[in-house]
Amino acid sequence: MLNKGNKSIIRVISIFLSYLIIITPTVALADTPTPSTVQPETSTLGKGRVRNVSRGQHAPFSGILLDNIAAAKTIVDRKYADLRYKLKLDFEIKKISLQYELKIGNLQASFDGLQSMHTDLLSIKNNEISRLQEVIKDSANNNSTWYAVGGFILGAVLSVGIFYAAVETSK
Repeated sequence: MLNKGNKSIIRVISIFLSYLIIITPTVALADTPTPSTVQPETSTLGKGRVRNVSRGQHAPFSGILLDNIAAAKTIVDRKYADLRYKLKLDFEIKKISLQYELKIGNLQASFDGLQSMHTDLLSIKNNEISRLQEVIKDSANNNSTWYAVGGFILGAVLSVGIFYAAVETSK
């Protein structure tokens, strides 16, 4: 258990450590680049030439002079340019691929909808044809209308014939 004296010591230590963390500089300590005193032979980098030149020394050829920091930045930029290009290319390829997948998905959904509608319309048409064929079958066996019309015409012709016969016999 902590007594009152231990609590005050812990409080003082925590304040002291917080002070040290805030006040102590947190920058990294590194050496600044210094030009080397030993001059290496001229080396070739691709099609160009590279050689260290100290202050006050004449350059053995005309060109652009870069200090170590600028040369390192140039090398790093060149090294990571391919990586940046590949990342950008991969991003663009994936973006275009996803756009086409979306278009394909939309077209597939439209095709499925049209195909379903076509199937439904074909089913409705076939059902209507079957229903009409059943109606025709039922009405083909029912000749009562023809019998009624035939009976009316036959009755009218017989009536006219009987009337004619009656008029001829009365003369």
